[in-house]
Amino acid sequence: MPVPKYRQLSYNGPMPRDAEVCDVTVILKKEYEDKLPEALEKLKKAGLEVRSADDDNSVVEGSLETCNVHALEKCDCVQYVRKGMTYNTEYPAGDPRDKNQGMGSTPDDEPPPESRRLGKRYP
Repeated sequence: MPVPKYRQLSYNGPMPRDAEVCDVTVILKKEYEDKLPEALEKLKKAGLEVRSADDDNSVVEGSLETCNVHALEKCDCVQYVRKGMTYNTEYPAGDPRDKNQGMGSTPDDEPPPESRRLGKRYP
């Protein structure tokens, strides 16, 4: 049975984005409490962009693409990964992480039109 025409036209494809990024907090295993530089190297290889590292508490904060979270959890230096906020990101043209080069800006990137008026019209 064919799909009705009104159903075919109602689907809007996903907005083009370069990456879905997740902020994470990584708790290191006890064996790595004196080997923070070695643990940081392993985390970076798993795709983590390190924002801060606390050697006293064996905690590393950073962000990475959500597709790499599972690989990060499997690192031998990781005890626990807490996932924080997840968001989509659009890198500027010329950035090496820009995956959709030449697709132009999306409506989310552009300011609202000048003629847009919010609220009630008063005389």
